[in-house]
Parts: sequence; C-alpha cells; structure tokens
Amino acid sequence: MFTRPARAGLGLIITSGLAFGAVSASDAAAAADCPTTVLYVSAHQDDDLLFMSPDLLEDVASGACIVTVFLTAGDDGRSASYWLGRERGSQAAYANMLGLPDTEWEQGAETFAGRTASIATSPDGRITEVYLRLPDGGFMGDGYAQTGDESLRRLWDATIPTISSIDAGATYTRQGLIDALAALTGWAAPSQVRIQDPRDGQYDHADHRAAGRFSLAALESFSGTVTAYRGYGAVDEPANVTGDSLAAKTAALQSYAAYDPLLCRSEVCPSGEAALWTQRQYTAPLSSPSPSPSPSPSPSPSPSPSPDPSPSPSPSPDPSPSPDPGGCGWCECGACWGGVGVVGGFWSGCGARDRWCDRWVSG
Repeated sequence: MFTRPARAGLGLIITSGLAFGAVSASDAAAAADCPTTVLYVSAHQDDDLLFMSPDLLEDVASGACIVTVFLTAGDDGRSASYWLGRERGSQAAYANMLGLPDTEWEQGAETFAGRTASIATSPDGRITEVYLRLPDGGFMGDGYAQTGDESLRRLWDATIPTISSIDAGATYTRQGLIDALAALTGWAAPSQVRIQDPRDGQYDHADHRAAGRFSLAALESFSGTVTAYRGYGAVDEPANVTGDSLAAKTAALQSYAAYDPLLCRSEVCPSGEAALWTQRQYTAPLSSPSPSPSPSPSPSPSPSPSPDPSPSPSPSPDPSPSPDPGGCGWCECGACWGGVGVVGGFWSGCGARDRWCDRWVSG
C-alpha cells in the first residue's frame, strides 16, 4: 500500500557552479535528513511518472532523497514554452507525491564533467531535478529539423559527432555525455539508480532506449543497485498497478498533465495507451550496452549485441519497404509520421497486423 510521506519543513537552496561552493546532492540529502538517495535517469519529463512508478512513489514515501535527471528537453520540436511547461509539470507531480503545494522550485545550475546543466530543488530539499535539455529525437530517433536533426540515438550510433542542449548550455560528444552522467552519479551519491530499458527489439521510443544505453555506460563503475524499466511495450503485460498505488500514480500524473497539453487530449486523464502504462510497471533485464562504431574514417566493427534472455513482446520495426500481409508497409506508416492532423506523434489508419502503424505515439 502506498502511504503519502509526512510533509517536511526544511527549505534548501542549491547554489550554482562548483567553483562557488555548491552543495552536492549527498550534502543536500544529509541536510534534508534523507536515509538514502535514489537517482532516476530518463529521457522525458513524464517517463519516470509513467514507467518507473509505483517504485518512484515508494521511494518518495520511504523518505529518500530523489535526484531525477532528464536527458532531453522533451521539446517534441516545439518552442521553449512547451518544454519549460513539461519541466514545471514534473515539479508539480513531485509536489503532489510529497504532499506539498504546487509552488515554484529553487532554480540553480551545476557543472558535470565541464558542462553546465540547470537544476531545480523542491521546497523541502528532498527532490532535485537536473535538466540536460538535449533535443528530443522523436519516436524513431531521427530528430527534428528545428534542432538540427540531433538526437540521443544518432549520438549513440555515431551518426552525429556531437549534440547540443537546446538552451545553448552545453555540447556533448558521445563519450562526453557518458562522462557527464558518470560525474552526475558521483555528485548524487545514490544507493540505487533507476534507468530506462536499453534493449533492442522493444516497442518503445528511441529516446528511451538511448537514455538507457547512455545511463548504463555511465554506471560502469557504480557499485549500487541498477534497475531498468520497460517503456511503451509494457502494455502487452497484465496490469499490475492497482488500488492505492494506482490512485497515487494517477494523481501525480494528472498534476504533471496540467502543464503538458499533449498528454491528456480528452476529459479522461490519462486515457488511451497512457492509461494502460499508468496501470503497469515492469522491469527489464540488464546487460552491458554494445559499443557503437567510432565516427572515424575506418571504424572497427561493433560486436554483435548480446541475445535478449527474454522473448520480445513485439517485433522491432523494419525501416526497409517490406509491406506486411495486410498491406501496411513500414514505409507507408513512416509517411504517416506527424500526419493526419496530429502534431508531434503519429496516427496511422493501417491495420492491426502492424502494431507499429496502428498506434498513436508522442514522446
């Protein structure tokens, strides 16, 4: 059963810049009288709420300090007003879980491996959010023209040499992003880290998969517990979040949705697949991510990925033009991306034989 934590009375300000004596997350945890710290790393501002909860709810209820890192701005190719709203929505969701009023958080900045990121801290000092604000890559991970077609997937695959935050805060190489996440982990000093599913062959957003891979690479020297969580594909499993946990998870998500107009498009919130994700939480098996080729003139071949010990619930989409028996080829569905009056997702009229076509998807 989920029990809401008692409201704490401690206020904490985290100042910006290590050179100015900034407070580390471990110091903040001590000041907030937290028994432990849990680090969450996700691609978008609702991923922890949808896919890593009710574990998130239980961490908050236990009195732990939480450091949540959002790798992308979750911009969906849109203006700053949208992605800043998503950040504000995440703060509202955590306030709901803490039993605090929805008020502005303390803003600051931190430097990780030479790159500066914005942070925000809850009024009671227990929750710290870190915003790298890298470009949203879209469902397939191809990026958006508005942000130079940059994406986490393309950086991991060495299709692009660097990626830059959309607020002009920092530029990362592939190894630079891994180093920054490793430095951030040391700064947070968590006992446990929760990440997204890094595996191939899953029905999921490309940003989710890439976030899991970068996280896992950065945690190579981490000695604590690491747990990965399945994303979109969890809808194929039985509902396993019920009762008080479902009510608390839904309430937090609704607090977030007040700032994200794309999540709830009807009077019922959440609805559709978002409602199905809310009713589920499933972990994923972990193994070290396969290295990607270096962007050099003569890259060494990449080793084959380790076989997935558990069968995939759904096939990975084939980007080549190979129509299925129902006449719904991937190329046809790809052409539906962003179409049919839906901005920032896709809705295709293709038949149910091709699950990659008959779903509407938004980051």
